[in-house]
Amino acid sequence: MSRPDAGTPPASSAGIRLASIHIYPMKAGRAVDLEESVVEPCGLAGDRRWLLVDEDGRFVSQREEPSLARVVVTLLYFPGGRSPHCRMSLPALTRRDSVWSEPTALPLPGRQTRPALARTEAGSTMNGSRTTAAQLGRAGHAGATPTEGSGALGWSATAAIIAALLIMIAAGLLRRSWMPPVLPMPASGPPWELAVHVSARAVIAALWAGGLLGAAGVVAGLVAARRGMPLPVRTLMIAALTGVAVLVVLPPVGSTDALDYAVYGHIAALGHSPYVMTPRQYGIVYHLRYGVPADWAGDPSYYGPLATVEQLAAAKLAGASLARTVFWLKLWNAIAFAAVALAADRMFRADRASRLRAHLLWTVNPLMIWSLIAAGHLDVLAAAVGVAGLLIADRRVAGRPAGGRPWLAAAAAGLCVGAAADIKVDYLLFVLAIGWALHRRPGQLLAAACGTAAVLLPSYAAVGITAVSALAGRASVGLGYAFYGFFFHRLGISLHYVVPLAACLTVPLACLALARLPAGFQDRPAVRAALALSVAWLLLWPHQFAWYSVMIICVLVFYPASRLDWIAVAWLSAITIADMPGLGIVKKGTLGRVQADIQYQNLDHLAPLVMLGALTAFVILCINQRWDAPALSRVGDP
Repeated sequence: MSRPDAGTPPASSAGIRLASIHIYPMKAGRAVDLEESVVEPCGLAGDRRWLLVDEDGRFVSQREEPSLARVVVTLLYFPGGRSPHCRMSLPALTRRDSVWSEPTALPLPGRQTRPALARTEAGSTMNGSRTTAAQLGRAGHAGATPTEGSGALGWSATAAIIAALLIMIAAGLLRRSWMPPVLPMPASGPPWELAVHVSARAVIAALWAGGLLGAAGVVAGLVAARRGMPLPVRTLMIAALTGVAVLVVLPPVGSTDALDYAVYGHIAALGHSPYVMTPRQYGIVYHLRYGVPADWAGDPSYYGPLATVEQLAAAKLAGASLARTVFWLKLWNAIAFAAVALAADRMFRADRASRLRAHLLWTVNPLMIWSLIAAGHLDVLAAAVGVAGLLIADRRVAGRPAGGRPWLAAAAAGLCVGAAADIKVDYLLFVLAIGWALHRRPGQLLAAACGTAAVLLPSYAAVGITAVSALAGRASVGLGYAFYGFFFHRLGISLHYVVPLAACLTVPLACLALARLPAGFQDRPAVRAALALSVAWLLLWPHQFAWYSVMIICVLVFYPASRLDWIAVAWLSAITIADMPGLGIVKKGTLGRVQADIQYQNLDHLAPLVMLGALTAFVILCINQRWDAPALSRVGDP
């Protein structure tokens, strides 16, 4: 395709059809298929801007190395002209006359270039060993060359994560020793627990140690992944998935919310509305002595109609047993958790570093497993369905229209995020994210809006205005250990001003995040918008608990690595450990004076200050743009 000279009218396009567009980002590499491309003076944007050289600086072609045809290159560059970076992962090479210790891509002379990231279709090896990364630019960034003895950090991370999971499993087995309320187990079948008494203080101390180990393991693993150090991925995955499976068949620990879900399901099964009847009223009316938690006992359901349907289904399957009802709820949580893990694994199957990072943030993260599986919070259901909607919107609508009918994919995306909001209203932020991503495509935006409305309108019409009233009252609860309480109590200011203040601050922070967050994968605008809105909401809204961070983590795994990872991990770690061992346990009679003081310091001082620090760091990064994250343009996935 040639560019017409200035002033020369273009030739008639009658009868001419452009069948396909292909570029070769790295000369002699694999072609990348495009839907559209910018034509630059040197040709199509990104075409043959890089080449591969051997240790003598000599160009290597496919004639010498046929396996180069399997190398897929993704364009990578830093906004604002920051230090370039190149990480390469090559398939098994057939050349035997040289040792490929550090494959290097060089720009072709005479062309304006951007650094490139070469990656293979599957986890590849080179000369029988794992491929190494060539680093150009800042030391210690993702893609740094592994150092001698670097496997120690990976194994340390693995040991810490496995130890944390074992502690959490032990706490679940010993639930009756330390966590109220008393929960009668069914005569047969799950859930199960040990009829063994262990000191509650010992269990709680172990849980704090487990939280610290889990946080340290995730941090160490992320550092190792960014530096190209080896981690025993298979060991980690087996341990995490085994831990999830075991925790599903144990009673809920770390929170009593899952018992509230079970009670709401039984209320609905008996023909009452969980948006009117509270767990305490249910216990009194039906003479239920055990299983009804004290926390939130006087509150109706704050969850959407689709969550009520899930709770009703669990109650129907379980019969009269609250413990068995919770088992079904946790089983569905585990399926949703595994679905997100599988989506991330498939998405990054050709990029080992990104794949490992995604699993560290999500699949093998003990803090996430504690909140979503051990405690059984339903947020993971909303997150899984919501992420599905975002990925459909990005990959089938904003990125590449599916089969010439992007409106159908847009409607499916709207349906998914609508279902997420119908489980938990916070996920309306994902609805706004899709709206942001499709705002220049009015037809597809309308289709997405119709998909969302098709879920929300009938469900809320069925449950009535009482559900809306209950959800509206939710904004005034959960202030807890947010940093607002830390300062307002000390300044003598009423907490009634917290929600208006948070609302005034959240909107401008969300706008700042949308404008200044790194571009990320350019074919995932909905993921980026959802991340920006979720971070602004989580960092500023006063209704904050550890499991709410699933809204950030579930989209962060589909976003490039940056310093935002550390903000999210710090926030999650501080608030999870502060909340341990769970709601309703903060009593000196249970904890003892020393542990009660530690819990108080965590809740009242450490967690609020870390949360404020996370907010401050995020604002500073938005302003100075020192994310140290590459902006990736996935012009073609294999």
